[in-house]
Amino acid sequence: MEAFIQGLLTLLQTEFSSFAGLEGLVSLIELMKTDDYAWVLTVAGFGAMMGLFFPVMIFLEMMASALKGSFRWKNFKIQVLIYFTNRVVGKVITLQLGFTLFAFLHQYRFVDTSVTWYWFIYGFMVYDFSHFLQHYMAHRIRLFWCLHSTHHVPPHMNLSVSWAHFYIENFYADIIRLGICALAGLELEIMVMVYIIDSVWGHLIHTSEEILPDGRLGLLSKFLLTPSHHRVHHSRNPNYIDKNFCNLIPVYDRLFGTYQAEIEGEAPIYGVTRDVDTGSLFDVYFGETIEMLNDIKNTSGVGNKVAYLFMPPGWHPDDVVSKKYRTTKKGGPINPPF
Repeated sequence: MEAFIQGLLTLLQTEFSSFAGLEGLVSLIELMKTDDYAWVLTVAGFGAMMGLFFPVMIFLEMMASALKGSFRWKNFKIQVLIYFTNRVVGKVITLQLGFTLFAFLHQYRFVDTSVTWYWFIYGFMVYDFSHFLQHYMAHRIRLFWCLHSTHHVPPHMNLSVSWAHFYIENFYADIIRLGICALAGLELEIMVMVYIIDSVWGHLIHTSEEILPDGRLGLLSKFLLTPSHHRVHHSRNPNYIDKNFCNLIPVYDRLFGTYQAEIEGEAPIYGVTRDVDTGSLFDVYFGETIEMLNDIKNTSGVGNKVAYLFMPPGWHPDDVVSKKYRTTKKGGPINPPF
């Protein structure tokens, strides 16, 4: 038991160092000692810089909020707790499963590619589509929404929100994203490069209004998915629900009709539409799942029970009058897309 406790404390200490940026700082210092600045272009060098970059950005975001008198620890607390939860669980359940799946499905690819600039563009479009599809399913299939809703609960937008994910969500998301990329023939090097770019931008679009009051980024909003677009995505305003699923370039949002620019005079109201204790890790992590299980328990018929798993959030059988979890512009339940 003593050895187990010591191991757990060591693990938590490691994760705190990683969260605080100390892990990235130490790695950065060690690389700089080599006097060979080619390390900047290596995966290790990039990882070290990113390991330091995001904690510093979050610290600056906190300082900016404090200077403006709007800092509230509750706006960061649950996201930080989720980060530690996911990192500790992630040490036990490794992402090796995802890459094993990629290697297996890559054998059945329908096109051969190579590591060139034009296949990089192809790879980026494929990966962005896989992200769009997985993200759309996370909003429109209730079982997946139970996992994804953790990310949407925070009532304040800031960089720490990018950490707020139910850990199991990563596994089904990787099955979809890596599966599509593998079958589309992406080489692993291309996929990793695209993933890094997508991941970095995916963090930055959560930048708070204290750091970036106008998240439109000028002309860039014509081509990129900006913090303003993602603030719309995280909003529970009727006009903003289920919009902007892309992560970097909103091509597929425009193509499939889910694109929505921020409306002048309609500020985003963050969070989800159900009542939730945003200070409770348990409610943030498991609240939607409990609500779904209660609906399954209280409805009759096997068909209806199964439907609660796969129909959109807010769907109920015709003979059930229940609380609406999410609403359309008219205030009624969201209609199923199939």
